[in-house]
Amino acid sequence: MFPSVVPDTFTVSGPDGPLSVWMGSSVFLPCSVSPAFTDSLELHWHRPEKFKTPVLLYEKQQIQEQSTDPQYRGRVSLTGELEKGNVSLKLENVTLADSGEYICFVAGKKWYEQASVHLNVKATGTHPVLSVADGGSGQLNVSCVSDGWSPKPTLTWRQQGGTEISQSLDTTVDDGVVRVTSWLLHTPSKSEWLSCSVGLSEAERKESRILPYISDIDTANEVGSQENGAGLQASRTGLQANGVGLQENGAGLKDIRTALQANGVVPQENGVGPQANMTALQENGVSLQANRTDLQANGVGLHSNESDLQEIRADLQEAFQIICCTPKERPLSNTLKMGASDDAEQLVRAMALVAISRPAEALRQLQELRDYCIATYLAGQVTGSQGRVENLRVETFQLPEPRSTALRDLARIFRVLVQERLCDASLRDQAYRVALL
Repeated sequence: MFPSVVPDTFTVSGPDGPLSVWMGSSVFLPCSVSPAFTDSLELHWHRPEKFKTPVLLYEKQQIQEQSTDPQYRGRVSLTGELEKGNVSLKLENVTLADSGEYICFVAGKKWYEQASVHLNVKATGTHPVLSVADGGSGQLNVSCVSDGWSPKPTLTWRQQGGTEISQSLDTTVDDGVVRVTSWLLHTPSKSEWLSCSVGLSEAERKESRILPYISDIDTANEVGSQENGAGLQASRTGLQANGVGLQENGAGLKDIRTALQANGVVPQENGVGPQANMTALQENGVSLQANRTDLQANGVGLHSNESDLQEIRADLQEAFQIICCTPKERPLSNTLKMGASDDAEQLVRAMALVAISRPAEALRQLQELRDYCIATYLAGQVTGSQGRVENLRVETFQLPEPRSTALRDLARIFRVLVQERLCDASLRDQAYRVALL
């Protein structure tokens, strides 16, 4: 039999401190009434300022589901021990949005009291992603990024011997999820690893390791194309000097057919087989193999020269797409690099801030670069998109006026993109070539 006597006064008690629970699990939010009663009991579990849309409402001796907040329906219940004064709430399938304060409000005929419960929802994030870039002066820039944590985790750098390295931490929060990023300058090493670990405690800590060096292959790929004899202008000159320009050599399909017709070896129509065609090609000095050999002798592949003839898209659209399509941790690490830098590097960082949806910071940096006409143009585009990268119509980006100045600015942007290993050096060379015309 439920207690039927309604006391004139009573007390409501909650837990002594905050509760913690893992995302996706269930939790009991403790609350009790003393002395216990059920007759005329009215129970509101609600969030602050949301009394009229409670998490759970119990009155007239039953739960009133139609009056509750829709986001909690089907996830909340009572323990079933009201006769003992237990009015605790059970919350299932906990989400990050469930973090915060809950109020247990109890009313009788003449009295009401309340207690509060604070809930912290924990989430384990991703393993740290480590990346390495040239930091200049013989140093490497090593960055560490981990996403999906709640609350804010700690991040620790360690050398192979276990020595901790103190370093600053950048934190961003999106829909309750915390992303942490840190970077440091380190001396290259092929034998001594460097580790980055992230966690809420030692039990949930996740660690990644990296050998902080750039391979010889990567270093070779970053050498300027002029030094390798692969600059676009040098490539074109070399091709023309060797008589192997794709159009000039008659190596296009139309010109091959013309050459065959001139030699009386038109395929099919004259019944000449593939072997005769190949013979005619070799006699005219335009065999595909010969062309490829000549190209390789000049240090350039067919693909790069076809791209040159088709005009490599070293434009503002391409530069922004390169940053947006790069894995998120790369542009994020670029935004954290401190110290002296030129205006072009600051402009690329501002573009990276736009790419990772941090428009307010991007606008501040773009406005500081008002002497760059591209910076002024991009600031207008970000403002027009209401700060949302998905609203940016990148395909409509055009170089602002004065065009000659914008072309020089664009060439500097591609120089930084190559320096950060985000694009091929051929795009930088194309941008500089166009800027100098």
